[in-house]
Amino acid sequence: LLFFDSYEFKNYWYETGTPTFLLNLLYEKQYDLSNLETLELFESSLGKFEIENLSAEAVLFQTGYLTIKEKIKFNEETYYKLSYPNYEVKKSLLDNLLKTYINDNSSLTDFKFLQMYKQLEAEDIHDFIENIKFIFSGIPFQQSV
Repeated sequence: LLFFDSYEFKNYWYETGTPTFLLNLLYEKQYDLSNLETLELFESSLGKFEIENLSAEAVLFQTGYLTIKEKIKFNEETYYKLSYPNYEVKKSLLDNLLKTYINDNSSLTDFKFLQMYKQLEAEDIHDFIENIKFIFSGIPFQQSV
């Protein structure tokens, strides 16, 4: 509807509300984001929503950040292959997770990424690497024992 209102292609996903609780849940659980495009779960896992022990996968599915790509019967069980519904949702989630991980809600990170894009185009590797160091320096290091 926002597109029809403005007649402009933009990423409208986060304009309807930022899921701060979801970002914090993924951060606090140190969730491995690398498997979100190829996640496989039993049907029973998607309905679990215990407030004391939230399942990141169930919350991602129930809030629309993951969707069912394939339904598979395995013996008497059903499991699903999940992934992002589209590029807009994936980009929005990952962009906001980055800001959560580096604890930056300002436009400084966006500015740094714009600089990095321009530095790559200009083949300015030195300044590009300096910006990467700046961004990584904002990510806290937590060592689990």
